[in-house]
Amino acid sequence: MRPLAVPLESADEQDIAGSVAVQLFLDRGSTARGGVTTGIAPMAAAGRICRKLDGLPLAIELAAARLSTLSAAEIEAHLTDRFAFLAYRRPAADPRHQALRAAMDWSYDLLPPEDRRVLGELSVFAGSFGLNQVAAVCTAGNQAAALDIVDRLAGKSLVSAEPAEDGTRYRLLETVRQYAADRLAETRDGEAARHRHALAFLSLAERERRLAARSPDHDNFRAALEWALSAGNQAGPRLARALGDVWLARGLLAEAQDWLERALAQRPADQRLRAGLLRLLGAVLSEGGDLERAQAVLSEGSEVAGAAGAVALQGRIRVLLADIRNMQTGRNAEALVECDTAAAVLESEGDLEGLAEALTMAGKLRFWLADTPAYADVLERAIDCARQSGNHRAQMRASHWLAVTFHTLPIPADAAVARTEQLLQEADGDLWAEADLLKPLSILYAYTGRFADARAALERTRSIFAGFGATLALPESAIPAGVVELAVGDPAAAERYLREGYDVLRAMGEQRYVANIANMLAEALYAQGRFDETQQVTEEVQTAPVESDARAQCWAIQAQLLARRGQFSDARQLMDEAVALMTPVASPWDLAWTLVARAEVSRLVGALDEATADLREALRIYDARRAPSLAARARDALAKVAANPDP
Repeated sequence: MRPLAVPLESADEQDIAGSVAVQLFLDRGSTARGGVTTGIAPMAAAGRICRKLDGLPLAIELAAARLSTLSAAEIEAHLTDRFAFLAYRRPAADPRHQALRAAMDWSYDLLPPEDRRVLGELSVFAGSFGLNQVAAVCTAGNQAAALDIVDRLAGKSLVSAEPAEDGTRYRLLETVRQYAADRLAETRDGEAARHRHALAFLSLAERERRLAARSPDHDNFRAALEWALSAGNQAGPRLARALGDVWLARGLLAEAQDWLERALAQRPADQRLRAGLLRLLGAVLSEGGDLERAQAVLSEGSEVAGAAGAVALQGRIRVLLADIRNMQTGRNAEALVECDTAAAVLESEGDLEGLAEALTMAGKLRFWLADTPAYADVLERAIDCARQSGNHRAQMRASHWLAVTFHTLPIPADAAVARTEQLLQEADGDLWAEADLLKPLSILYAYTGRFADARAALERTRSIFAGFGATLALPESAIPAGVVELAVGDPAAAERYLREGYDVLRAMGEQRYVANIANMLAEALYAQGRFDETQQVTEEVQTAPVESDARAQCWAIQAQLLARRGQFSDARQLMDEAVALMTPVASPWDLAWTLVARAEVSRLVGALDEATADLREALRIYDARRAPSLAARARDALAKVAANPDP
């Protein structure tokens, strides 16, 4: 008999009660309890039991019969060994209906020998699987033979078919899979079938780069890895290397670390393979915030790659090391030299995949160094190289940094929103890429006055990173959160985000973002009138190794504090120094921000005409870049100057 429909895991009690499978369970349970019709079993437990039994009517009836002596919770706990538990002997017209295994044996014995063999070998699959992999594991690559057998097994309800975009997927019901695994264990063919399974999914992982195409087989990749690494088979380390980008894209950092460490523990003889595994492990550790260990692992990987003559691989590791050192020191120019050198090597080696990574890093460093418009050209080239090589993760990282540059308003804000939303559509199920792109998009939404959208984007990105355990990316998200809340006009909310990110990154020893967050935190405190705390934060920035733009912003905030204390001459001098430091490389956003800060100093000094002129110029920039929320803040400042209140 075909399986009955079972309730979804997300179903509420009403939907569970309406399930045919649950109704059968409750009806037979009522009989087992002497006709009682209420309190037979909690609906949630009944739904879980029916799902675990795959909706098989006989299994459900046998489980319900146990309600005469057990609770639903106890029945559910016993289903880990369903065949032994459901061997419940009661008089029946047909003996095979007395126990689940007996019924399965009867169906199995009716199969031709070839179908029995294939059914047993299908038990090595986890979750759903495609016809190509069935052919590779069960019919020596003969797809026609595989289709014929799968079709026959499906006709007997032993295999279920699930339509999918990339072709039909197949699945054994868990009850059938456990039975088939027991029958396979009775033969000597189990290890050979698992070996073929591992090789089939290694081939898929090394051949198919699209995340969406590999995601449906994640359970099979796990099963193949577990067998190969436990058996000491060299397919294990190769499969771990092939899946590294998948784990990073899906934010499976803890899982990735476990598999990669197990693969390295096998000490693969292929030193290029070992170096590749070390590169991935270093990347995973870095994303998880363990910068010290990441640096040690990557340094070892660089040595192994160099000894093996893997020049391109060593270049890719060099980029990762430069990124970590930059996080620890904030020295963008030094990191850029490293990345440009690595990019030259990767280009000469024809490694477009690695070149995309190097160009992405170089592009964001040029952005931080205000190398306009070179950074945009470099990032666009990185996206192009990544697309050509099929490196989706590098493509999305470069797209993220291109979107980040938009917050400085090189193009009008509404156009930047449209371009970023277009880039977001290419995430293609890559949750890390989605979270990355939502950060700059939230800022652009705030600039255009779409505050609800901005906050929703922030909530989504922080939820994704929190779920990943991304201990570096999550505190980094304090930057867009702070920008959004300051644009909304809620400096207290901005302070909460910024202080959290600041404390975490400082404890981590990260230097690259700390100064930027500290400047924004000082701005949020200043907006709340907490001037002593503002001074304390800016003094911390002064002692850190920061780039010129961060130092200029710090000086601009300190100049406002000096003016508030009546030190007008010192305030003007420090503000002039901040403008001189920033102006040669200022983006439209930087220039407008500086003008607003200088206007505040001028207002406090009493130079109202100068303040008005600066604010009007800032307003002109915001209007030209179609950033209405920023323009509104400039207008509010103009009104404040016109009112000329006492400082």
